Amino acid sequence: MSILKRLFFLAVCLLGATSAFAQSDYPSRPIRIIVTYTPGGASDILARMVGEEMSKAWKQAVVVENRPGAGGAVGLEAAARSAPDGYTLVVGVSGTLVMGPHLMKGLTFDTRKDFTPVAMLSRVENIFVVDPNFEAKTIQDVIALAKAKPGALSYASGAAAFQLGMELFKSKAGIDIVAIPYKGDGPAALDVIAGRVPMMISSVGAQLGAVRSGKLRALAVLGNERVPSLPDVPTMMEAGVPGYVAVGWNALVAPAGVPAEIADKINREVNRILEMPDIRKKIIDQGFEPWPMSRAALADIIATEHAKWGEVVRAAGIEPQ
Repeated sequence: MSILKRLFFLAVCLLGATSAFAQSDYPSRPIRIIVTYTPGGASDILARMVGEEMSKAWKQAVVVENRPGAGGAVGLEAAARSAPDGYTLVVGVSGTLVMGPHLMKGLTFDTRKDFTPVAMLSRVENIFVVDPNFEAKTIQDVIALAKAKPGALSYASGAAAFQLGMELFKSKAGIDIVAIPYKGDGPAALDVIAGRVPMMISSVGAQLGAVRSGKLRALAVLGNERVPSLPDVPTMMEAGVPGYVAVGWNALVAPAGVPAEIADKINREVNRILEMPDIRKKIIDQGFEPWPMSRAALADIIATEHAKWGEVVRAAGIEPQ
């Protein structure tokens, strides 16, 4: 073997050894978690909660960096451009990872190709609520009214994710209900409570107080199981809409190319944290459900829901903005 070949072989071996050591030594410096929304929101609270426990376990700082803007696209773009070394993570919500790509034009990243699924954080249960004085008492009543008067009923739309949830309902039920857009879920809920608009889809966490106080009436939750906080409210499938599921979620993803060993280590640690009784209680108290799973399961959810919501957008004729 020539000297040049020996040197090349030695360099390759050293490079491989250095890479392996870097992975086994992870984390050896602070980790950054990008949150794509402002402080105080669901993804921010989850990131800080999980980050604090990661920091305790790994004896390294975990810094949460809020990068809001463009419906979460600003933070995702910053993460996609970061080094794929495991030291930059981002909290991706279902609305930006699997719905946003079908609703927004000019994105500089592909959520399926530019990110590595790392760990699911929580499931966000959604709910179908109406003005308490609205004549429909059940989901089947809503469907019957909508079929009797096509296009006459309306719903308050305070977020793209909730609008797509209603579009899925319209498609499954074969009805036509008109969207009334609002700048946020809060103003939308206020108008449903006031009786100016009869119905909306929102999150359980946001509307639980209004439902319990009687300001809103819950007709269905949108997951495949009833929620503990509202045990008497049926699922949409129990209410007679087969195959209907529309839940939100928050997950940690990393720039594409992160070594599998590092992504797996983060996944195991996050799953451990989510199983801690005090952390579970804190997350549930926020209106969410801890949802630990494997990286493969998370990847499957992202792929399946990306396709699902793309079909809903196309069927509804919604043009990307």
